[in-house]
Amino acid sequence: MGSPSAVALALGRYARYLEQRMLFPEAVEQFRSFLGKQGHVGPLTWIRPCDLRLWMGELSIRPAEESARHAEKLSDEAAERGFGVALEALAKLDNSICCFVFAPDDAEDAASHFVAPPVTMKVREPLRSAHQPNAIRWWAARKIRPEHTRRRTLQLFGYELEHRDRTGNV
Repeated sequence: MGSPSAVALALGRYARYLEQRMLFPEAVEQFRSFLGKQGHVGPLTWIRPCDLRLWMGELSIRPAEESARHAEKLSDEAAERGFGVALEALAKLDNSICCFVFAPDDAEDAASHFVAPPVTMKVREPLRSAHQPNAIRWWAARKIRPEHTRRRTLQLFGYELEHRDRTGNV
């Protein structure tokens, strides 16, 4: 018998990919369990950088409905690339735990941010308390010195998001 065909090699790679890939709902349940073991319980609220502002010394979060869909889409796209995905708890908002999905661009990006396939779970210690601002405060946080506020917000998330072009993470 000769060497395996290209089709056999491709099927083998695809089988390994399917073994490693974790669907978002399964990853979320494991993440919820991980957080519970760290002493953090409560509903998970998925956020993006645009849902959060660090303004006048306060952490303000206004979660958007589409952020949960964005988190799942970002996680699925990261699984397709095969470099892993990070699920990270960033803050507490009332009884909720505000979480973020980071999807590395490539293997080097994953390695430099300690993300491994299929899922890496992280929690900031201590979780910062946040509040949900009213419409006027939210407008002010977004409009007064917007670039400075945006840069500080991205630095809070980590992963050098402030230096990235507009990717799915931002």
